[in-house]
Amino acid sequence: MLTTKLFCGYCKELMTGYGGTGKLGKQYHYYICNGVKRKSGCHKKTVRKQEIEDMVIEFCCQLLTDENIDNLVQQVVEAIAKQPKNEDLEAYRNELKAVEKKRANLLSAVAECEIDVVRKSMYEQLATIEERRSDLEYRIQVEQAKMTVLKPSMVRYFFLSLKRGSFDDPVTRRALVDTFVNKIYLYDDKLTIHLNTGGNPVEITGKIIEGVEESNAEAECSFKGRNAPPKRLCRSLPGEFSATVQDLF
Repeated sequence: MLTTKLFCGYCKELMTGYGGTGKLGKQYHYYICNGVKRKSGCHKKTVRKQEIEDMVIEFCCQLLTDENIDNLVQQVVEAIAKQPKNEDLEAYRNELKAVEKKRANLLSAVAECEIDVVRKSMYEQLATIEERRSDLEYRIQVEQAKMTVLKPSMVRYFFLSLKRGSFDDPVTRRALVDTFVNKIYLYDDKLTIHLNTGGNPVEITGKIIEGVEESNAEAECSFKGRNAPPKRLCRSLPGEFSATVQDLF
């Protein structure tokens, strides 16, 4: 879940999923520093996948206070309002207005014309105009679909859904990480979380549980699947924040 977001605090290399099997056949899942894997001299210890993910999830869910949700909604709405103007959309809309005006004029001319040859020519022009009109309407729909149109109530509903969701649900856990976490620097005794919302990085101090309980884990393998997430809601994090939650927004 933290792949591409979790970095070693010492050598700044990515930490990636790693699996091992102990002498008794029990499987273990960790995050390991790529620098350690390459034996580049980094001393970062492995960390249990479940423990570090739970710690990050519990931090994220503590951000979902009513006050923070109000601030987040405001930030998202302001960001949407600052979207660059869609010049293609404006051009298509202007052309559609001109085409519809031309169509209306041509229909009036057809109604007044009594010469069959001229009327036939007008109908052929109308067919071309209708084809272009349909094409422009389609292009406008495509451009409108590209634009983010979110009302404050929709944004608020998203954050409230996260807050009220089950934190042992993998989809909710993933949404929390993708929404809040930009990157994490992990040390043996602390981690620093950089948020997508900006503001100051947050440092969580305290003992980070080591991943390897059996020093002679037998086999390395690519990480597959995930252990069952904890059957609980958020609890207080170990250690302390170096910044208050209000500082993050």
